[in-house]
Amino acid sequence: VNIVPAALGDAVYYHVKKSMEENYVNKSKRYLKAGMIVMVVYLLIAEGIYYGFMEQFAGFYTLNRNVLDVTVKVMKLFLALLPAISIQTILSRGIRSIRKDKLAVSLTLICYYVVALPLAVCLCYCAELGVYGTVIGYIVGVYLEAIGLLILYRKVAWREPQVLDEQLIKTSVRM
Repeated sequence: VNIVPAALGDAVYYHVKKSMEENYVNKSKRYLKAGMIVMVVYLLIAEGIYYGFMEQFAGFYTLNRNVLDVTVKVMKLFLALLPAISIQTILSRGIRSIRKDKLAVSLTLICYYVVALPLAVCLCYCAELGVYGTVIGYIVGVYLEAIGLLILYRKVAWREPQVLDEQLIKTSVRM
């Protein structure tokens, strides 16, 4: 299910980076928006197929009815992850292509290790939700990252690469 977002994310990374190198900032933004639109179409198709055949997919893992029911519930929770993972995949590659990857990596580390992991442990053990608490904690972290990347995308300074290179040269000369 995650192969298409990764492949589309790589294509977006290539085209955004190439158009930024050619000083076409608006073209870069259009590629990123087009990647998001294609991802929405993919999500509608993938979630429809995944939801429609969820019990059959869960049957690959077990034949025990009780375990099958729990597996289907967990798979439904993971189905809620697809939109956030897809947004995160496209935007993180788009932001990386404009050389703002330190911000994106910092955001990822904060969302997963400062928020999602402690929340998952608390929900799993303190709230006694078990595997559901772990999955919910992970879902919260992924959605936080996706929202953070959307904000970063909206607020980031889309400047031409040559301006960034000149600033980098100036700062390295001072050192």
